[in-house]
Amino acid sequence: MIYDTLNHLADYLPLMPDLSEVIKILQQPDFANKPAGRYETDNPAVRFNIDEYQTVSEPKLFEFHQQYADVQIVLQGREIHHTALRDDVLAVKDFDTERDIAFFDSLSIGEYLLEPGRFCIYFPNEPHRSQLATDKPAFVRKVVFKVRLN
Repeated sequence: MIYDTLNHLADYLPLMPDLSEVIKILQQPDFANKPAGRYETDNPAVRFNIDEYQTVSEPKLFEFHQQYADVQIVLQGREIHHTALRDDVLAVKDFDTERDIAFFDSLSIGEYLLEPGRFCIYFPNEPHRSQLATDKPAFVRKVVFKVRLN
């Protein structure tokens, strides 16, 4: 997992060369005005979703992926993210290979504030949950880039 500010995103290109596509998309002049939805890119290893929702007070289940890394960037609002132990995914039996996702309950071992200007990267098999309210439920607009690694 990586938690950093957007002005350092390019520092991680040696780990994830396809981040160059993410950076290119973020720099598009009309990017902030794209409507919520799912988008494909010119790079077959990168796609993204723009979501709008209300954060929640009660934590949801953790999720993890096996093929894709999540690059999560809040465009508007603030939310809390939790992480769990990577070993916890070993006990998960119901992995949806078509959607590259599984959900499970676990104890949180880390908490991160995601707000405009910051990002999180969750690599395959790294449990995470998001959309948690900072104080009370509030509006969030977020982009999640799915970057194929495996």
